[in-house]
Amino acid sequence: MQHSKFAIASGIAVGGVLAYLAYRHLRKQRNNWKKIGVITNVFIHPIKSCDGIEISSATCTQHGLYYNTSNIMDRGFLVTQPDGTGLTANGYPCMVKISIEVQDNGGSLILNAPGMDAIKFKVPVPSKEARALVCRVFGEEVPGIDCGDEVATWLQKYISVPDIRLQYHPNTASVRPLCQRDRYALLRPHNQNNGNPIYHNFAPYNMLSEESLHDVIERLDKNDNFSVKNFRPNFLISGCSPYEENLWTRYKIGSAEFKFAKHCQRGLKTTIDMDTGIMRKNEEPLTTLRTFRLCKPEEKEIYGTSPILGVDLGITKTGSVSVGDVVYAC
Repeated sequence: MQHSKFAIASGIAVGGVLAYLAYRHLRKQRNNWKKIGVITNVFIHPIKSCDGIEISSATCTQHGLYYNTSNIMDRGFLVTQPDGTGLTANGYPCMVKISIEVQDNGGSLILNAPGMDAIKFKVPVPSKEARALVCRVFGEEVPGIDCGDEVATWLQKYISVPDIRLQYHPNTASVRPLCQRDRYALLRPHNQNNGNPIYHNFAPYNMLSEESLHDVIERLDKNDNFSVKNFRPNFLISGCSPYEENLWTRYKIGSAEFKFAKHCQRGLKTTIDMDTGIMRKNEEPLTTLRTFRLCKPEEKEIYGTSPILGVDLGITKTGSVSVGDVVYAC
């Protein structure tokens, strides 16, 4: 009897979440396009958890941002352990201090980090001779190509982890679907055909507004140096109200169109001091975000107790995006 009551209660809870998501989707679909801001910055992070590159424009593909003058993609590289587990700044915060420079029209990358000599390596080309690797991103297996011994040795020395490798995923090969993890199962019906991320946490795109960023920073200790780098968006926009970027279902920027995938959950990576590569012991800004940026009760099954800031986006129409483009939403 108790089991039956629990099953009924669970069914009601799941039904409530699905009903809420359906309502949110239909309500926004009825609206017309509305200007909510403009693009102020575009960022690409070629190696997951390493420093980003600010660019003026990019091509938006099914798999993420594509650097217009090269074959370099956002989160197209991943540092991996021998068992295929990816290394991230959550466990190795010094990774955020690895800077990246694109050279030779995307044929080579230069890495630099404190206390290290810069290293230049060629981006591997898919071939029969290329060493294939398989990593796991939140349990999902994603194939890639090994970037060679020289850059692997450099990373091993800087991060102080033996036997790690750098893996590259060709920009046309990703078939990784959104919402594979069970905790996001309720979001699957709304994320079909919305792109195939590579080594991203969830969706191929992330957007944050300056107004949201400034509102958070104003609540934090002024002696701490927080910036957009703590939150690592692809698109930084301005001209809207704080957190308005989370209120819409569809987005149009430049010649590309996007769709709400989920709210962006924030974790330990945001607590890293970007100047030192060390995590803050007070866990800011997470501590403050938890006081006012938790999800709605009906969304708790999806987001749990993680604070949300910014929005993860799928893509429904490929195109190009540039700084200064108007952001429309509905």
